[in-house]
Amino acid sequence: MTTYERLTTDIVAIQMELTNACALQQCAECCWRYMERPIGSMPLDFAKMVINGAVEAFGTGINFNLNGLGEGLSYPHLPEIIRYIGQKSKGRIELFTSLIGPPERITEVCRALLEVNNNVLLATTCHIRDAEGEVLKKTANHFQFPTIYSMLGNVPRIDLHVATNVSIYTTEEDIKTFNDVFLPILGKDKVHVIERLDSWLEYIRPVAKECSDVTSPAVCDYLYRVLFIEWNGKVTQCCTDTIKDELVIGEIKEKDDIKKIWFSPAMELLRERHNNLDCKDLSPCNKCSRTHGYLTR
Repeated sequence: MTTYERLTTDIVAIQMELTNACALQQCAECCWRYMERPIGSMPLDFAKMVINGAVEAFGTGINFNLNGLGEGLSYPHLPEIIRYIGQKSKGRIELFTSLIGPPERITEVCRALLEVNNNVLLATTCHIRDAEGEVLKKTANHFQFPTIYSMLGNVPRIDLHVATNVSIYTTEEDIKTFNDVFLPILGKDKVHVIERLDSWLEYIRPVAKECSDVTSPAVCDYLYRVLFIEWNGKVTQCCTDTIKDELVIGEIKEKDDIKKIWFSPAMELLRERHNNLDCKDLSPCNKCSRTHGYLTR
């Protein structure tokens, strides 16, 4: 008989989608082009309220993941948010970026990361080809890696990684060029060629060389570890549901809502269903690659 570990609720991070705007939009391996939500950015005062509410509810060790279905560098107040987290929390700051944006914005973000004392995960993705298989000109001409490496590359508390994703359009020359550029700089432990793509509720599967389908009944830990908040305050069960917002759990309007939603009956019911591997009729979880191993499917 196959066994698995049932999870308990233990939050480690608040994931804040500061914006769902993106300068690239047509990356082969991203589902942004299928998004049906309006494009917008989290108001600065609202973002600070979320940070305050999270720290009051879960303590100063809470981590902040500043990512959603968009490019964080498109958020005009990103440096100020980084500094504000540094004032309120000792937790890690996580930022995933395609590094396409104004050089002055990227420089200011780097300065903010240097000013705070938090540990930082800065993961950059070099998107090479679009959904038609053509080279992304913005990446080829404006990938701002030299800027962040020159400013942050030798700071021990900043964990700097660079990755590229493999789609059916990726060539051997693409991978060779990527490795030739970044391996000598960062080393093999921080340079990643990702061959197994997230299928993003089946949207990306047609262009994936291989998908990252889970083949064991291990319980998806997202609902137990991370609270995901969209730019407009909506809370969905995870960042995978950012195309259509199929399963909205609640909406943040004031800072106390953060704790209320995390411990709400709706969240507890979802956790129980996942602990029971019961996602067969639960959309969009029943289309997610993280639940393909659930025994009831």
